[in-house]
Amino acid sequence: MVAARLPDGNQELVAYLVADPERPATIDMLRSTLRARLPDHMVPHRFIFLDRLPRTLTGKVDRRALPARDSDR
Repeated sequence: MVAARLPDGNQELVAYLVADPERPATIDMLRSTLRARLPDHMVPHRFIFLDRLPRTLTGKVDRRALPARDSDR
């Protein structure tokens, strides 16, 4: 899940990920893979790992419940 966030008035892309414990990935690995496939402006600036994505009652990702960028993990 990638969302646009506005820290200090500047827009940036933030990727929210749920890691697969059997296939660990580093941020450097993710970023290099994405750069090989996407233009630079589409590569997220930040990566936030979550235990699970928050969901609404209908099963959609609850964007309002995603943590802010200052709570990077």
